[in-house]
Amino acid sequence: MVQLRRERSTAISQVIIKILLPRNIKLNVNRLLIVSQYNGKLVNQTLQLGKNIKTEKVSIKAWQKIFGKSIGCKSPSTFQSELKRKAENARGEVLMFSTQKTALSQTCLCGHKQKKSLSQRVHHCSICGLKMQRDILSAYLSRYVDPKTETLSIQLARNSWLAMEQSLLDSWQNGLTQSTRTQISVAGAPKFYLWE
Repeated sequence: MVQLRRERSTAISQVIIKILLPRNIKLNVNRLLIVSQYNGKLVNQTLQLGKNIKTEKVSIKAWQKIFGKSIGCKSPSTFQSELKRKAENARGEVLMFSTQKTALSQTCLCGHKQKKSLSQRVHHCSICGLKMQRDILSAYLSRYVDPKTETLSIQLARNSWLAMEQSLLDSWQNGLTQSTRTQISVAGAPKFYLWE
């Protein structure tokens, strides 16, 4: 029934678009409908993993300066607002923390901070020797960020590392075997961590 309603709603939208709008605007509206449907599916897949989410606060305006108009094709602000709305409806929450204060992608498990360029995708600590995919490590560290104070508890992260290390390494290996077309991780994209 719900699927039928969605199809009918989409069909009605398509008819209105064909009748009322000029060709160049029709293309943009069709693209927006597709992006909206994709974001909705991605939000639902994320919430199937857990309803409480911690993520980095990201500046969509900064992304627009870096990537130009192409950032609008993915509509990240729509994704964020939809994720927040649906998580709250599921009695969960989306907690955000500053990337500048925590600098998770620059931080190692030993506490050492090392500046990296966005193109450097593997974290390799010169102090303790830890080697891990940058996004996976920063997503793991985000679990130990207090969103209220925006501080990272390195000690808690270090204490839980041994229990999680193998599954994080497996995740990295699985990511290497996937085709680039199916990978979701994008340089500069916010890292998500789900907790129960």
